[in-house]
Amino acid sequence: MLAYIHELIDKNQGSISISSFMNAALYHKEYGYYMKKLPFGRDGDFITAPEISQLFGEIIAIWVMHTWEQLGKPPKFSLVELGPGKGTLIHDIIRVTKKYRDFFSSMAIHLVEISPSLQRMQKEKLKGLDINWHEDINNLPKQPTIFLANEFFDALPIDQFVYCNGKWYENRVIKQDNEVSFQCLILESRKKESCVPASVTQATNEKLFNGAVVEVCPVGVEILKKLEEKMVSYRGAALIIDYGYVSSPYKSTLQSVKQHKYVNSLENIGNSDITALVNFQALRDSLKHVDCEILTQREFLYLFGIKERTQALMENVGNEQKNRIFSECLRLTENMGTLFKAMLIRS
Repeated sequence: MLAYIHELIDKNQGSISISSFMNAALYHKEYGYYMKKLPFGRDGDFITAPEISQLFGEIIAIWVMHTWEQLGKPPKFSLVELGPGKGTLIHDIIRVTKKYRDFFSSMAIHLVEISPSLQRMQKEKLKGLDINWHEDINNLPKQPTIFLANEFFDALPIDQFVYCNGKWYENRVIKQDNEVSFQCLILESRKKESCVPASVTQATNEKLFNGAVVEVCPVGVEILKKLEEKMVSYRGAALIIDYGYVSSPYKSTLQSVKQHKYVNSLENIGNSDITALVNFQALRDSLKHVDCEILTQREFLYLFGIKERTQALMENVGNEQKNRIFSECLRLTENMGTLFKAMLIRS
């Protein structure tokens, strides 16, 4: 994988953007992290909310049914999950909603997954269920659609721009001996990409300090605009849950995880996860024709009944199970509760 990155750098006049680096490290068809590994769960590199507790999927199921009612109970609609992981979230949604016949019979489930290995895992977990798989969102049915994306946007490639003495630099990846490293290159000195993105120049008005970092995720904005287009054309809604911020911290949020521990993003390339906090303000700013609200994950889960569901699950079980259920609820609402945001969108 490192040899491939070096080759990319050589082809691009000695440096590549962080987004190009992430795209190769995560999504290269042969060497990419998500294309060859099964990263989720206690035995993997990280664990996501649906794996922590059934409570998460059950609350999402309530939101989906509530949203279907708000859309006027369409007799046919698509439930689309982007990046379904191990398939646990959709499995829990099916378990909860299949008892509601009118709702369940109107729902067609579509999973968008680029990784062949993860797709195989999902098909095994969801065996016998009527589910459609896609590699992108371009060929979804033309009907009302509810989109779900849990920890999807954080894994999309970002670019970083650094402010210093009134000028903007781009943080790029260069070769250094037999490894790679980051280097800030002034934008005006490079013919290619000589313009700073508008979302970055807007930040200049905020009296930035030297070394302030602005991160942009063009792919994330592009995907969200496509979702908006489908929601406006056929009616629909979306729920995006991820760790991120509304007010920029003006620092690098790039991080890499291997076996549940933070590691250097430029080491173990292709064998560790690389993500960045999601800029929810930038996502919201890109939307033009839909309603959008951003809550913390804690606020969202409480709004749709996690407290009541936790109490119900704790009835008629032993103390050990009670403690486990309560601990899982705390992890979702307190440990992850404010860092993670829930973006609710409706046409």
